[in-house]
Amino acid sequence: MGNGELKLIYVHMLGTNVEGKYEYAFYFVKQNLTLCNDDWKETTVGLFNEIFIPDNNTITFKLISSIPLDTITQNTCLGMKHTIDDIVALAWENINDYEEYPEDGRLVIQYGISFQEVQKKLISKGETLINI
Repeated sequence: MGNGELKLIYVHMLGTNVEGKYEYAFYFVKQNLTLCNDDWKETTVGLFNEIFIPDNNTITFKLISSIPLDTITQNTCLGMKHTIDDIVALAWENINDYEEYPEDGRLVIQYGISFQEVQKKLISKGETLINI
């Protein structure tokens, strides 16, 4: 199975490293698998530390980045249902401390997009996922 068959289902901030870069886990599943569990439809993600537990069907990649991202996992008002319905993204570039809006646009990562789509968005910002 190539990475192109993978769909993104979850992004979680791991923290910052000693170099001050942000670290995130990106979780993908095979395209033919269900992309969510039933609990996600009713749960506000930010209220729980372990709403998502990777299993054997999950393939994890890491992003080490200088770009700060806000994630749905940090949100206490919206839930995974909102990402599934494409109302809000799984992760988006936090531009609060920027002087201006980014000329090349804001990085936005949606639920269910392919591995290649995620990589294309990240590469446009000079970033890439690392297989772990």
